[in-house]
Amino acid sequence: MSMHQIQTLLALGEDQEPATENSAKQFADTVLPGAWDWLAGLGSIFWITLLVLLLIAIVSSFLKLRKRDRTLRLFKDQYISINLGPGRQVRTGKLHPNSLGSVQIDYRSPEPITDGPDRTAMLLSAGDMQQSLCVSRIVRGLDPHHLALRQRQIQRNCNPRFIRRRIRNITNFMTTIKDAIVNTFTQLLGTVGSVSPVGKVISNQKSGITEIAGNFSQPKAYEPNLERNIGRGVEVEIALPDGSPVPSVHHSGWLVSYTENYIAIFDTSEPRDPVICTIDSTLEKDGLTMERGDGWFKVSNASADPCSLGTVTSGQSSTLVNAVLLPGSSINVALPGSESVSLEIIPDGQMDLVCPRACATVRYVVDMRATGS
Repeated sequence: MSMHQIQTLLALGEDQEPATENSAKQFADTVLPGAWDWLAGLGSIFWITLLVLLLIAIVSSFLKLRKRDRTLRLFKDQYISINLGPGRQVRTGKLHPNSLGSVQIDYRSPEPITDGPDRTAMLLSAGDMQQSLCVSRIVRGLDPHHLALRQRQIQRNCNPRFIRRRIRNITNFMTTIKDAIVNTFTQLLGTVGSVSPVGKVISNQKSGITEIAGNFSQPKAYEPNLERNIGRGVEVEIALPDGSPVPSVHHSGWLVSYTENYIAIFDTSEPRDPVICTIDSTLEKDGLTMERGDGWFKVSNASADPCSLGTVTSGQSSTLVNAVLLPGSSINVALPGSESVSLEIIPDGQMDLVCPRACATVRYVVDMRATGS
């Protein structure tokens, strides 16, 4: 066969379409005229869509690096206590919320370690926070600046102005629309993937595309029952780990805010006077066990109710503990002096809580006026 004949055969082969593609085109045009051209155009549509999703991913990644959980931000730069769950003691310190759900808790004073340098802060990841029971703040321990800030938080969240209320409604609406678009796009990928080669490639990346689109806002954060009761009195149930004196505890307060991961409850009831206990060695009172050692003392709560610890005084020195002990929890506190110790105990003090929704559930709507709020 000459070179001229070979070139002629190659030219004829380029002019002919494969039998399978020609048959598919004829079938598509028979069922729906112009369908083949529409399917061929899906390639460019999907690449444009991917470009838009890529831009959304870049913007949302930047926003995620700056975004802090709005319920944890209520306690930003304030001294709090955190119940870390089973087998771990209560820790106190200044809360610094970080991005992606992690937090840093700066201790009031360094924690001495016998075989290493002193510890000055605790770092908790988002997973650690989800396993905790609650982050609490005792109102009587706040300074005037933070008391005024707390009042503004209550006013802004429980009795928002018209513009703020409309912005929240629009945000919830856009989040719902976003979830619907992501779900529709996911189903479309599965359908087109069976008829379009480009669609098959993109369909294999369906989970990644859905995650990119979902990062633009918090998915499934909107909860109708919680949304309609913001600014009302509610009763939250906190499930306690196995081995606790009771399976759960209930706490009432104003529902200030909520997110996908947390619920914020503020207690505005009338404050109760603390009970002063003097500790020499070991003391048991109303389910609380207080043990004193050399330079430290430990308080354990074996009762069925939470309690708050105020100021501990030894001689002329005093330390503000401001910790909430749920049933079954305990705390170690360094003694400010070597003399006899007196401790303020508030049976169920005026305290604000931020609880993970993994263990806390709003069960009832209550009338807070009966508590003097």
